[in-house]
Amino acid sequence: MIVRRARYADAPQVAELLMQLGSRAVDADEAKRRLGRAREIVYVAEHGERLLGLAACKTDIYFGHNLPVTHLTALVTRAEARRSGVGKALVDAVLDFARENECFGVELTCGINPAREAAHQFYPSLGFVRSAYRYWYPLEVEERKAQ
Repeated sequence: MIVRRARYADAPQVAELLMQLGSRAVDADEAKRRLGRAREIVYVAEHGERLLGLAACKTDIYFGHNLPVTHLTALVTRAEARRSGVGKALVDAVLDFARENECFGVELTCGINPAREAAHQFYPSLGFVRSAYRYWYPLEVEERKAQ
């Protein structure tokens, strides 16, 4: 297995992985559009011609901070490749990226639904510490109320 930066040619398999992550309506064209985002770096774990997983991240300096932070925006491993080191290898690539960019740390958010329980155990095993609550205001609720 090798971990490398994603390429446009990876778009069909990236779409499959994003669908496994829970994204709705992602096809190869949408995956290619997402790969073209200037602010996000996407790493893929590849074995032969098959992508086993992906990790996406972006770095920013938040208003109240004086050092950049890398945010792990997506991490997915194919179901058949889980518990084989793919996720750890992808996270290691993101951590290396953050170190190279002199970031203060790496943050991520993870849904609290029961389907994400394995992830809730995985991240602390890599050294991540739960440090905050995340609150979400769903704008689509406002839009439905207005109709």
